[in-house]
Amino acid sequence: MSPSAPFHPDSALLSRRRARLRYLVLQCQRDGIESWETLGAILAGISGTQLKAFLRGAPIDDGVAREIEWTTNRPSGWLDAPTDDVLDD
Repeated sequence: MSPSAPFHPDSALLSRRRARLRYLVLQCQRDGIESWETLGAILAGISGTQLKAFLRGAPIDDGVAREIEWTTNRPSGWLDAPTDDVLDD
């Protein structure tokens, strides 16, 4: 894909990324982090508005996915993996 080509991931990939992102948000909230702005900044250096958009279904591109994994100390590709092992990490 060329750098200027639009990002069109398949719906299964988007669903996996969204489910795992939701899991990370819930972990942070359990740790007492409630502000959407803070959550966005911690998870990917994004705004709370962008984080909410991702959770509502906006596409999470590869660069953002890898940034989320890096900032949360997850292996590359973790966000894309099936969610049945989310609680096993």
